[in-house]
Formats: sequence, C-alpha cells, structure tokens
Amino acid sequence: WFNDVEHDAGQTFTPAADGILNSFTIQLAQKNDVDTTETVLLRLGTITRPAGVFTFTDIYSSTSSDDVTSPGWAVGDYLTFEFETPQPVTGGVEYGVITDAQAMGAWQNGIPYRVLTGNTYAGGSLINRGGEITNNDVLFHADISAIPEPSTLSLLALGVIGGLILRARRK
Repeated sequence: WFNDVEHDAGQTFTPAADGILNSFTIQLAQKNDVDTTETVLLRLGTITRPAGVFTFTDIYSSTSSDDVTSPGWAVGDYLTFEFETPQPVTGGVEYGVITDAQAMGAWQNGIPYRVLTGNTYAGGSLINRGGEITNNDVLFHADISAIPEPSTLSLLALGVIGGLILRARRK
C-alpha cells in the first residue's frame, strides 16, 4: 500500500517546448481525516524504454512534508508540490514525476491517493511501483513556464547545481 516506504506513484509527461517546471498538482481521490505528517519523496526523472523496458532515471529528488490537521483533505482536493528552485525541462523529452511515500499515517486514512482516469493524456502513462501502467493516467497539472532571460537563466542553473528544496502545499 502507499503508506509503505518505496511504493511510488506518478505520471509521465512530455513538454511541448523547453521550459521551467515550477510545480506538479494532483487531485485526491480519498479523504484524509487523520492528524499526521505526510512525508513524500518527490522525484523528477527522464523516461526511456531501452529494448522496450520502462526506465525512470532520477534527475532530481527532495523530501516534502505536509502536516495534515483536522478537517484534513477532502475528496477532490488538490495537492500541489511546489519546487522552491524550479527545474528546467526540454521540449520533446519524456519526463516522469513520482511521489514516493515515506511516512503516510494509517492505510487509507492518511494517504494522498490520486484521482486516476482512463488513457486521457496522449503519450503519457501512470507510473506505479517502478513500472509503467499503460491506458491509465493520473489527473495532474504540470506548471511549466517559459525559459527566463539569459541573465536569470544563469542564476537558475547555479540554483539547480546547488541543490533544491521542495514544499508541498494544499490548494
């Protein structure tokens, strides 16, 4: 279950153009009425399929904690994972974002289960427990902005090299 460490879930996506990934938002399928701290390892990586085998290669990861207090999350709420230092992404490259449970409270009551859809995102797929599940997607939003001017871009590159912090917040 997703309250067990290393049980990950996520989504693949392919940006149409070069940009900066600012945040990743999921919609919740279940309520969470448990007072607890949710801890998630957020992972961004590239997707390849050598010899047809799904491969996720990490390019960024950060631990995010969110204190859930009464009344908690409701069905249909959105949970946004915001990158304190946004991540550059390249148009036409397939990426994946994984939320990897580290400490989630009790099974079902305390887990940010995601809303799943059918195959609604062309070219994307659900990531579950290290593998790809085709014909299913997570309902998500990737906030990707245009690349900043060159002087700002060099500062961003320094931030990427220096390490990043992720904050999770409820919308």
